[in-house]
Amino acid sequence: MSYQDRLQSLVYTSPSNKSFTLRFTETQRTRGKKAPVSEFPNQDQGAVQDLGQTTPRYPVSCYIDGADYDLAADRFWAALNEPGPGELQHPRYGVISVLPTSIKQVEQFVDGAGRATFEIDFVQADAIALEYPRTAGLSSASVGASVDDAGDAINESLADVELKEPGALAALKENVLDGLDAVRGAFDTITGITGITGGIRTSINSTIQQITTEIDTLIAAPVDLTTSLLSLYRLPADTVIDVKTKIDGYTQLIETIATAAISTTTRYGELFGIIQAANVNAATIAAAEASASGTSATRNDSINAALALRAIADTQAATIEAMGAEDYESYLATRLALTLALRALIETSVALPAERVYIAEQDVTPIELVYQLYGVDANIETLTDRIINYNGLTGDSIILIPRGTEVRWYV
Repeated sequence: MSYQDRLQSLVYTSPSNKSFTLRFTETQRTRGKKAPVSEFPNQDQGAVQDLGQTTPRYPVSCYIDGADYDLAADRFWAALNEPGPGELQHPRYGVISVLPTSIKQVEQFVDGAGRATFEIDFVQADAIALEYPRTAGLSSASVGASVDDAGDAINESLADVELKEPGALAALKENVLDGLDAVRGAFDTITGITGITGGIRTSINSTIQQITTEIDTLIAAPVDLTTSLLSLYRLPADTVIDVKTKIDGYTQLIETIATAAISTTTRYGELFGIIQAANVNAATIAAAEASASGTSATRNDSINAALALRAIADTQAATIEAMGAEDYESYLATRLALTLALRALIETSVALPAERVYIAEQDVTPIELVYQLYGVDANIETLTDRIINYNGLTGDSIILIPRGTEVRWYV
């Protein structure tokens, strides 16, 4: 693994949890000694006291560009001026709590137009985090930033790809349309269980309709096709629902896409495979993003979600290998997004309560069991509902739990 593999994105998260992924060309860090020097008269050597290290500083030269750079730059400026320390995901030095003590913004309108350049002096506000990422909010921001980077890499892999053979174009069209049907099925699994707001359902349906309407134009422009599909795949990613349910929906989608990709690539060759690989990678990074904003009740739930995401990673890797159409940059960026998402799930699980198992020694009512497990000072009504719902108790078991029943519970 080279230094390029270890280099992270540059992300600043403000005290109000607004995150910005920034482009950069160099990094710095500075530190010194607290070493006052006492000079004595008529002596050539004074006394130097070592009072420890000065506070580390991380000067950053970064920039924001693009068609709407000015709006993004204004939002970043406001975030930098929020009171209190923010979080800096440094490309080289991990996650650091920092306070921006000086900020300089420069914009040019001849050479370098369309860009806002920032010179920022970040001072470390507390000890550098040894675990990466350190907070749930930062985990989500880090995964989201890596998904953005992977999306850019996927598009770059298609820059010079164009299908002209009629049979290949027809096969690609069929695969995409079948994949849209898979999207409906997979996302219905997610939305049907959780009751996601109608706005997301409407967005999913309208995006599918738009892709279907423009399909002939899109298959002739693979970059536009993949961009549209990635936007669709990411629509339900940031909904705050059970994370395992979301990952299961993406698993269903990716398995459908992967199967079609392998069978048709064998028939139509490498260029076709590069397009199909981009589609598989796009769905995969959307699944990674989805894992960063879900909920898990217990440590066991979070671990199961991580295992399901790991299975998606295995499917993605096996599919790319089977097609023989691997683009190194997009593959690496996709794997990085998956790695960050898996790490975030695992680290989140540590903070969750561990599931415990109790075997009823005799017939017991749910309320009596709650008294036994949680004590007399517990919120009996809330915890009784939790025991019933978590164990799926129905019928007579709601009134009296039979002796020998395995009851799962957590604090």
